[in-house]
Amino acid sequence: MKQLYAVIPAVDEPSVASSAQQNSSVANLANSAGTAAAAVSEANRDTVKCNFTSTPSGAEIMLDGSYVGNTPSTIAVGAGRHVVVLATPGFAKWKRELLVSAGSDVDVIATLQKTGH
Repeated sequence: MKQLYAVIPAVDEPSVASSAQQNSSVANLANSAGTAAAAVSEANRDTVKCNFTSTPSGAEIMLDGSYVGNTPSTIAVGAGRHVVVLATPGFAKWKRELLVSAGSDVDVIATLQKTGH
């Protein structure tokens, strides 16, 4: 079973101080949502689908310090340098620096080593 994840930028909601500002805040939020959708669309042009698999399967995938899923998974990753850590209990962490180029296909295949514990 594969899972597909995409990291999207967070949208800051404007604070609502009074009911008079509420209507403009709703309009601003709608504009922010449109801007976020455009940013996601823009980001999709520079993302690459990375396939992560491991032996054993089910390892947690940490991408640049953030949990993004478990193996096996296909995750949209932005072009550039990334640090990937795969970890599962009873096995040593598997860590690599990944250089992702736009338009490339990336397969990350890790064999985790048992620890002596």
